[in-house]
Amino acid sequence: DAIQKPKKRFKKRYMALMLLAGVVFTCKDFIFISTWNVQLTVNVETPKGIRSGSSVRRYEAKFIPDLLPETASVDYSVFGEAVAVELAHNEYAFVLLSGGDHLYNAFPRPKHASTHRQAVKYYRSLDVGTKGEVKKGYTIVRFSDLADPKSVELLYGYQFNINTQNSEFIDNFQMLLGEGFALQSFDLEITDKPVKYKIDKILPWLKNLNGGYLHGKQTSRDAPLGLQAGAFVRKKNNE
Repeated sequence: DAIQKPKKRFKKRYMALMLLAGVVFTCKDFIFISTWNVQLTVNVETPKGIRSGSSVRRYEAKFIPDLLPETASVDYSVFGEAVAVELAHNEYAFVLLSGGDHLYNAFPRPKHASTHRQAVKYYRSLDVGTKGEVKKGYTIVRFSDLADPKSVELLYGYQFNINTQNSEFIDNFQMLLGEGFALQSFDLEITDKPVKYKIDKILPWLKNLNGGYLHGKQTSRDAPLGLQAGAFVRKKNNE
């Protein structure tokens, strides 16, 4: 009996550990946050040649538990900053964080990944160096005066028309910047590069907005283009 008791205790502990390991493996998607770093590069034609800008963003996917794992929804987040393309001295085009799911436009999930869980597994399978092109769903703006957030103007994207009550596509590159300016491409690449924040050097007033709207208030009423500081930069609490 003295020998059998330790064996029984060991067997119970072994079974408990195996059960715990099975639960963790089955529910790993609900315990761990899936992340992807992507580098976005925007190329713009100018009278003096192609001008490019890039930034790295981090996408996160966290499952919201449900009774059935396959029906669980996913909370997606993105952290990083707008892509800033220097077109000329003190003239920038900014591809906003808002205005589209750039990762999912560049890499549409395949038909077999019909559930959220399968979709996240697909994006986790994308290797570093995988490249795609974002063909829709993004917004590009400029500032006629970089020191004035209220001087923001839409260069490229959709804008709501009050008269028609519809969102209309706008391409204002040549109207606002002149002949010879046009968007050439918007490329995305899975990367292991870290997210870096440097847009504050171009738009130092972003810090003073504290996430509020560009006119300095916390409501969208009369806010230029309805934009918040979060369209230009999003950081996690520990960044």
